[in-house]
Amino acid sequence: MTAITALPSDAAGLPDFVHGQVENFAAHVVCEDLAPALSKEANFFALRITAQGLEVILSSPPTPAQIALINTESQPTVQARIFSKNHLDPATVPHVPICFRTVPNSMATLMALTHRLVADAPSWAAKGINLSAVGPDVVSDTVVVHLAKYSPAAASVLVRTYGSLLQVAPKSRSVSPSDRFSDSPQLIVST
Repeated sequence: MTAITALPSDAAGLPDFVHGQVENFAAHVVCEDLAPALSKEANFFALRITAQGLEVILSSPPTPAQIALINTESQPTVQARIFSKNHLDPATVPHVPICFRTVPNSMATLMALTHRLVADAPSWAAKGINLSAVGPDVVSDTVVVHLAKYSPAAASVLVRTYGSLLQVAPKSRSVSPSDRFSDSPQLIVST
């Protein structure tokens, strides 16, 4: 048995693991069960709950150990045990599909750029470019910057300075408190 590497593109008739309350909780439970083992691996990037199931995001192809772990965790009997342990009736909870997605950048690379942007924020503010939020985005595999007052010129200067790993959100955004730039990377991201 080989772990699936892509979730089905036609999800008609499948449970929605983002919007369905029971389905989302089931995916969260499986995610929490997987997280300790996966987070020890150098190529681990993130776990993401999608409408179709659970995505294991890696910065390089999955190792044989990761494939074996996902194959085990994908088995209905193993998921039933996980659900029971978390006070869910396995008969009422859908099976959670799990897939791999490989991205070119590591979380360390994105966090290094995030930290650089945070450190540079005062000098940008002195030039009239106020960063209101900065952080890695596991979906786009980039660092996203929100500006207090968006302008195409400011976005262009930032992208020219920091390169293609940076995306500037095209809308202004205020964050409270105003000196908050970034949070720790999220292990679970629902969209």
